[in-house]
Amino acid sequence: MSARRAFAAAAVLLAAAAWASAAPALTAAEQLAFADGIYTRGLHESAVGEYLALLRDFPDAPEAAAALFRTGECYRQLGNAQGAERFYRRVAAEHPGTPLADRAELRRAELEIDAGNKFSSTSSIFTKILTKLYEYFTIKYFSNIFLITFESLISLIS
Repeated sequence: MSARRAFAAAAVLLAAAAWASAAPALTAAEQLAFADGIYTRGLHESAVGEYLALLRDFPDAPEAAAALFRTGECYRQLGNAQGAERFYRRVAAEHPGTPLADRAELRRAELEIDAGNKFSSTSSIFTKILTKLYEYFTIKYFSNIFLITFESLISLIS
């Protein structure tokens, strides 16, 4: 009789485990929102775990860049400059050309300055950022001139 009870108990546990694993998982956006909520409350160590879970479960999701950046932010808040720098570097490498990549580069430069490494080690980072700013403002300037010229031509035609 005890063998039957043991078998029944094992069957119940197996069924419960199967039911629990069939529970719907969070989407990447929900996981990011959950981790952000933890981060906002100042629970940076716990937030790291949630951001890393997002990166593990959704490595190619659009939210991955934000999870990488915010993991770096958590490590920065925890005083782990090497951990922060590692994740900021990943944002720039894996998501180039995005606003978060630019912010990550700025954070890397801040970490270098905070570590006492003045201009020499940060110059390449700042050069990249200044080049992007120059390109952005050059495009804005010339597009505004084009727009003004185009509007002037339209008013002449009208």
